[in-house]
Amino acid sequence: MSDDKTPNATAPVPNTDVIRITAEPTPNPSSFKFTVDRPILDKGSVYFANVEAAEGSPLAEKLFALDKVSAIFISGQFVTVTKDGWDDWRPLAKQIGATIRTHMQSGEKNVSEQALEAAPSDDATIATIQEVLAEIRPFVLQDGGDIVFDSFENGVVRVRMQGSCSGCPSSTATLRQGIESKLKDRVPSV
Repeated sequence: MSDDKTPNATAPVPNTDVIRITAEPTPNPSSFKFTVDRPILDKGSVYFANVEAAEGSPLAEKLFALDKVSAIFISGQFVTVTKDGWDDWRPLAKQIGATIRTHMQSGEKNVSEQALEAAPSDDATIATIQEVLAEIRPFVLQDGGDIVFDSFENGVVRVRMQGSCSGCPSSTATLRQGIESKLKDRVPSV
């Protein structure tokens, strides 16, 4: 027989530790990077292009509930939030930081399993392409974004720029000068 005072063993345990979050601008004026002092995702990254894509991912759902949030990228210890417009970030940044902190303290899951990306292909050419992208990725992550392999067909590599890199004025230069030239150098069939 259950007593109402008996804790539910499957309920998330709230985290009462102080959670430190730093907010910083990215090269994309529509995106801000929020770095948390602990992991949000243990592996991989996930990009939510809209509120519908965030369904079942509690942290993203809470962030989309804030005014002007248009996209969310989560990787490792940071969340990059993109908003509509290039107006002052200060009021929204405070709300985003508070939302992340409250969510992390709740002990609730951050992202649904379905939202995490599928494992990469084993094809040798694709593996080399992904190696090149892995070399470039830390620089892109530093700016609050990510580059994710999408496909390789008929010599054309398709990637997705996520987080602050999605729609960033500098992303074309990054793609052409950094990524494309490195890929052509290492993978002759590109």
